[in-house]
Amino acid sequence: MVEIARIEVFDQLLGARKDAVPVPAFSMEMAQAEVSVRNIIEQRVALECDAPLLAIDHEAAAPLIEPGLDLRLKDAKPDVAKAKNIALEAFRNNAFFFIWNGVQVESLDEKVNVMRENEAIFLRLIPLRGG
Repeated sequence: MVEIARIEVFDQLLGARKDAVPVPAFSMEMAQAEVSVRNIIEQRVALECDAPLLAIDHEAAAPLIEPGLDLRLKDAKPDVAKAKNIALEAFRNNAFFFIWNGVQVESLDEKVNVMRENEAIFLRLIPLRGG
């Protein structure tokens, strides 16, 4: 029997404030001993697409997919596959970085070890404004 592991997901925005610290977003559960970064990102996006059904605090959590993007299908449900592709492309283009248990992971296909308690930080850089 595989033990269920908990992943605490944090968001951190650098460039927004000097004292930017990781903000708890939500938690996920996983029953795998090893998982790819791609799978974690896809699971997060799927949870975000179901956010109205879940208790995800979008004031604290910064969604990987910009809320203004039209991802709806004909029945007004989000197109989860499209949202996942957008998030994976954003990772490839360094729109955000992924930190797993204190270590930056740079490849979507890299496998990370899942322990009983885990921490995933989605670190985003905010571009400087001004001239």
